[in-house]
Amino acid sequence: MRTLTRLIAGSFVSAVLAACGSDPAEPGTKDPAAVTPDFQRGVGSPWAGASVGNGHEFGLDLAVSRNGRSAYIRSTTARPDTGQFGFVSQAISAAGYRGRRVRLSGYVRADSVAGRGAGLWMRIDAPTRTVGFDNMIGYGRAILGSSTWTNHSIVLDVPNDAVGITIGVLLSGSGVARLDDVSFEVVDASVPTTGVPASPSAPFDSVAVVEYFERLAQAPEDLDFEGTGIPLNLTVDWLKSAARPFATEMAGSGTADLAELGRIIGGARGPSSATSPPARVIRRSSWPDSTSGRGTRRRCSTSSSGCAPTTCVQGRRASASSASTCSSRTRRWTASRPCWVA
Repeated sequence: MRTLTRLIAGSFVSAVLAACGSDPAEPGTKDPAAVTPDFQRGVGSPWAGASVGNGHEFGLDLAVSRNGRSAYIRSTTARPDTGQFGFVSQAISAAGYRGRRVRLSGYVRADSVAGRGAGLWMRIDAPTRTVGFDNMIGYGRAILGSSTWTNHSIVLDVPNDAVGITIGVLLSGSGVARLDDVSFEVVDASVPTTGVPASPSAPFDSVAVVEYFERLAQAPEDLDFEGTGIPLNLTVDWLKSAARPFATEMAGSGTADLAELGRIIGGARGPSSATSPPARVIRRSSWPDSTSGRGTRRRCSTSSSGCAPTTCVQGRRASASSASTCSSRTRRWTASRPCWVA
């Protein structure tokens, strides 16, 4: 799965770097200028994100949004390199959209965005290649500067051989870009497409790509970012408060770290030697005769009245009175108590 993720992300990066107008503004319910952002790193499933080049951070803003929460991407350096960008995305199966025209819409808020800009993006994959792509940054519709919540759209046709659709927002440059109240719908032919034919890409592993998208949802979920995902920094804070330092990883450094195990295990003990039969190593004198199907006698390495020799016949014990058995599959003879294989 990691290989597939790198493959899909790699092809997306190539498309963005090779390719990288809005509708009238519609203000949201909150003014970011009057609200202090509450950035929480990480987004919950089914959304995901990444920073290509480690120049950006992504997550949820619990304060600045149209309603409730929004997803954000922001630069972590004053001037990210042109090849660096961050994105938030969600992938779905294309099974229900084949042969149809779809529109991705979402409200984007930009704060001091510079560089290549910010924008929505959508990609459509077939088993072996990308068959549809649009990226606002690359096709003359980049969002730059500062703007209030504005609705933007991408429209693409989904070919009949499509297996997956990926949607999201990206930022290539400095500043902060936020996304909220996303919608994804089927539209008719009167709505013009915004994308271009996908540029050639390295061929995919068709089996892995198909299996990946088959496991995904049939439609996007949590489009307002109000789902139950736990931001990454809250998880980190909890781990910091609950974890105990590990100090005895080196040989000879003591066993203090095992004290926590002692607290968990308490007074529990293993089986008592008084009630468990002693272990006996059972050795063979020879393998069963493959011609006659009748084996030779076996013996225990230690003397015990409970380990009487026996004869194995086609994997079964020769006598009902014998306490021994012979496994024809493993070719190992074992005697019942008190003879155990060590």
